[in-house]
Amino acid sequence: MDNAKPYAIDYQYMDKRRLETFFKKHQAETISCIDELKLTAERLGEGHPLGSFSRSQIRSEGGDLWRVAPRLAKRGRAEIRLYFWFCLIGKTLYPLTIGDKQTQEKDIVACKRHIKALRS
Repeated sequence: MDNAKPYAIDYQYMDKRRLETFFKKHQAETISCIDELKLTAERLGEGHPLGSFSRSQIRSEGGDLWRVAPRLAKRGRAEIRLYFWFCLIGKTLYPLTIGDKQTQEKDIVACKRHIKALRS
């Protein structure tokens, strides 16, 4: 894959207000999620299929919606998730929002709705 185009991360659709809130409350976890997203882009650029690495950190939420969890010891860390749209065409990862277990169901529904609208 000498001339393979690297995957990009584009924050244009990210709920920045929510990201800022989670950064203030759970700085280490938020940074870890962002770092995991960067590693995901690198691994995809190396030709690894999404879902074949970091299985405990990266999981599909159905369709092109994926989530990243922090890579920290579970004990004492906040259970947050960074949701992103995996856009194969254009090789781009679009972070959409960040949430926790309390908002998980609503976040998934909202993100899927957002992805559907972006495709239209």
